[in-house]
Amino acid sequence: MSSDDLAERVRRGVEALRAGRHAEAVTELEPVARDPEFEAAPDLADVRARVWSLLAQALHDGGRSREAEPWARKALAAAESEGDKAGAAVVRALHQAIFTAATEAAKADRAAKDARRLAATPLADVLATLTDEHAASTLVAKAVADLDDGRPADGAVAARLGLERATQAGNVREEVLARLALARALPDEASEHLRAAWVAADAANEFNLVGAVARAAELAGVAVAVLNGPQGSGA
Repeated sequence: MSSDDLAERVRRGVEALRAGRHAEAVTELEPVARDPEFEAAPDLADVRARVWSLLAQALHDGGRSREAEPWARKALAAAESEGDKAGAAVVRALHQAIFTAATEAAKADRAAKDARRLAATPLADVLATLTDEHAASTLVAKAVADLDDGRPADGAVAARLGLERATQAGNVREEVLARLALARALPDEASEHLRAAWVAADAANEFNLVGAVARAAELAGVAVAVLNGPQGSGA
């Protein structure tokens, strides 16, 4: 690729990135970033850091943080090797943001994979491997996995078992989550389960759980007044 072609691609890539056209920016910048002559040119070290950081930004902004992370790392190394402290500081902040997003994306992928595996596991097999310490949380996770898999009847069975274990253990968090699962699985009983979840969370001063119940109620079309009851919160 000629120097003129490289410069024109970078110009178009920057223009696309500024306009929020992330996929287009990647299309323009990636061939430049991967060009062997560009990477080997001794007089383009500072330009390489810039192009690699721009590509990392475009990938990150386009929701491809795991692909962006190696480019951000390369850009940071290039900036540091050039002694560009100001540039390195900017790229370091970008790399940290990308690394955090990539880590969260990886966690989400693992969670989704675990949920699919749990949904495919028969309840009898789950029950056979339960430990007392994790019984409630495992059964609630199974209920949610079944619900996400489009099997509300199976989800309701697992949620009821999870609720029983959570209540026995005095585990308010899992009790609330089990009731939220029941509200999803049994729409005709949603108000009853959401109300019970609200009371349990409110009594334990678990404000994050209270918020979760309120959001679930909104999705289910249940008014907050119903959760509060005739005497207000905790009634």
